[in-house]
Amino acid sequence: MALLLSRKDIETLLSLEDAISAVEAAFGDLALGKVTLPQRTAIRLPAYDGLHLGMPAYIAGNHSALGLMVVTVYPRNPTDHNLPTAMWHSLASRLSLKNIPSPTRAACRRQYSKS
Repeated sequence: MALLLSRKDIETLLSLEDAISAVEAAFGDLALGKVTLPQRTAIRLPAYDGLHLGMPAYIAGNHSALGLMVVTVYPRNPTDHNLPTAMWHSLASRLSLKNIPSPTRAACRRQYSKS
C-alpha cells in the first residue's frame, strides 16, 4: 500500500534537523560505497517541447531504501495549460527511520496506519 505525503505532511513529520541527519547518513553511505546511483535517464519529447528525467537510487545497509525521482519539464506548460514548468515526483520503497527521533517515527507510523 502506498503512503502519499504532501509537502505539509513531510514538514509536520520531519524537522529540518532530522532531515539534515538523514542526508548526512545517506552521504556517509555514498562515501562507503553502499549506494547505487546510476546516471539519470533523459527522454526528450520534441512534440511537446518537453523533457523527462528518471533518477533511481538504492541504499544498502542500515538505511536500506530503493527510490526513484522523476522530473518532467515542459516550458510551455504555464501559458498553454496553466501548469508549472517542472514537476517532481519521488517514490521510495522504504523510509529509513533509524536516525529520526522517536516522536517523529511514531507520527510516521500513525500516518501510515491511516492509509
